[in-house]
Amino acid sequence: HFELDHERNRLLQVLAILGGLLVSAGLILLIASHWDAIPKLARLAAGLILMLGVQFAGWRVSGQGNHPAVGASLHLIGSCLFLGNIALVGQAYNLSSRLPDAIILWFAGMAPLAWILRSKSQFLLSLAVFGFWMALEMNETRSWFYFGSEARQLLFFALLGLAFHAGGASLRWSAFPEF
Repeated sequence: HFELDHERNRLLQVLAILGGLLVSAGLILLIASHWDAIPKLARLAAGLILMLGVQFAGWRVSGQGNHPAVGASLHLIGSCLFLGNIALVGQAYNLSSRLPDAIILWFAGMAPLAWILRSKSQFLLSLAVFGFWMALEMNETRSWFYFGSEARQLLFFALLGLAFHAGGASLRWSAFPEF
């Protein structure tokens, strides 16, 4: 009646998200520390298997409905491993590209998961990645969005925050009110 365990669940969700980010960083660092000893094809296969395995585990845990915070955390780990795989492919095959291109590829690959899974953590991660991409793109001198001064960048991010707020407010009356 009083929903006293609601805050405990929120704390569990925050801890699961932080744990997912730390586990992602640990897996990426584990692969990076043994980088030279691993053949190229094995690196790619391991990265792909890890990413798909974690996403599958998240799908299984979320599908049973018993541990939604653990499932969301596993999906978050899978999304972070997707960025690791992008970096892995770029380094293994000496692809010289701009960092904003890798970030927008990450955004394009993981943002649909927020809508498919109806995951708030994926949605927040996609918004953060989009903002990070915009920051990188605005500071890249060869970019279409190059903003030289900090004042223009500050104004742009204030407008981006307002756009995020307006988009979130419009989602309240859509099929995705949880976003």
